[in-house]
Amino acid sequence: MKKRSLSPFAYYAANRAFPVFLLLLLLLGFTACSAEKGAKALDYPAMFGETKNEVLAALDAENLTYKEDDLYANAYVLDRTETLENRDFSVHLLFDLNTDTLYGYRRVLFVENPTDADCKLPEKLLNTLTAQYGEPTTYPGLENRISTHLDRLSTDAVGSGEVYNEYWSVSENCDASLGVSFLPDGRLFVDIVCQTPRT
Repeated sequence: MKKRSLSPFAYYAANRAFPVFLLLLLLLGFTACSAEKGAKALDYPAMFGETKNEVLAALDAENLTYKEDDLYANAYVLDRTETLENRDFSVHLLFDLNTDTLYGYRRVLFVENPTDADCKLPEKLLNTLTAQYGEPTTYPGLENRISTHLDRLSTDAVGSGEVYNEYWSVSENCDASLGVSFLPDGRLFVDIVCQTPRT
């Protein structure tokens, strides 16, 4: 039987098609892995109202390690951080003292010997959170709003004990806040809280 040979065009197409086919397989595999990773991310506000046992079981299921919090009562701090504006914030899950249910989560940052760039971080976070949640719903008459004291976000305030805040009403089940404190010991303290509306 006479052996059939490929035409030059068919040979060229076959050689070109195979690498493209392999590339498509790799892309599909990467997309599937990415989707799987995304599905494992925990949505803490969606878990508000769940019991401590349910929340900790969900953390265990995702192999997220945690320990009892030294900073806040009836809270747990995760062993992983969350990066915002290129800073690593610790993540704290807050449980109601009476019902033992999750009511909020807090992202916390302490900065030793803050520079002017560090002191401007709250302004960047204010812009980021406003883009995410809309205009703040802070009471207009509040004297220590971040947005009306941007000039104080500098090393001039380090060690002063000054505290500034901003608030957002995100949904029926979630309020958010941004706080900055120039601690008397010279550290800068920044925290972002998402929690069920407290009455």
